[in-house]
Amino acid sequence: MRNLVWGYGSAVLETARDRGLLEQVGTELTGFAAALERAPDLLRVLTDPGVPVHTRRAVVEDLLLPRVSGETVRLVSYATAAERATDLPSVVDELAHRVETETGQAEAPTEPAAGRSAIRERLHGYATAVFEEVEDEGEAPLEECEDELFRLARVIEGSDELGSVVTDPEVPVATRLAIVDDLLAGRVQPLTQRLVRYAVRTGRGRDLVPTLDWLVDRAAAERNLKVADVRAAVDLDEDQRSRLAEALSRVAGRSVEVRVTPDPSLIAGMVAVVGDLLVDGSVSHRLEQLKIDLSKPDTMTGHTGERR
Repeated sequence: MRNLVWGYGSAVLETARDRGLLEQVGTELTGFAAALERAPDLLRVLTDPGVPVHTRRAVVEDLLLPRVSGETVRLVSYATAAERATDLPSVVDELAHRVETETGQAEAPTEPAAGRSAIRERLHGYATAVFEEVEDEGEAPLEECEDELFRLARVIEGSDELGSVVTDPEVPVATRLAIVDDLLAGRVQPLTQRLVRYAVRTGRGRDLVPTLDWLVDRAAAERNLKVADVRAAVDLDEDQRSRLAEALSRVAGRSVEVRVTPDPSLIAGMVAVVGDLLVDGSVSHRLEQLKIDLSKPDTMTGHTGERR
């Protein structure tokens, strides 16, 4: 099973557990796996790489929608789109087995260990599923989620005491989750809390802040936006942020949303990062550049940094 589908499944099964449907989803997945074995024509269509993905997905949804829970339809439909066609039967079996092992547990089990790229894939799948669940509410929850994730990342980044605990892989996951829950309770929407909890459960502790920033970008991408991470010597008002977003959008070639963190160490000016693009207009950068220039052999004297 691809990590993308694993992460998506984590979110959907979480929803099923909250709705008391986990056991039912397991039964339905097992039933669908058995149906594939009994219907060779259906199996041939769903495992044929020559049949377009949207067609295979439509077949799955037409077949399942009237008969099973929405969570089961989502799992099989997403697996149909994300996995190789020939792997679908084995992936459905894996999903059914996973549900069987999780049924009866009050909370989602600990996620298996994985490398950084695998974790990002799981987070991508997980975020896809939770964003689907709020899509009927428009863009407002996503915009709020971006802001909440960004602010949490800055709070952790700015607090040595908090950061040393929630990013320490030696601290048990349950302890880190309890701290995060206490920190976020009543302050963020459930969507944000789910994403943060999954980042803690599945991620590498020391990567928590970069992971939260990655989730900010992921939420923005859901709204077809890129995020500009801006550090400014002084905070910007709404008009300044708007004009900066317009300027960075022209440079990036795509609509940009500005997230500003005040940083007095810059002295004046700002530093903006949009994806791979870095724009450094800070005075501190100019001073550093001046120091480098002064340390070079003087073209007039032939000495380093000293004039006659």
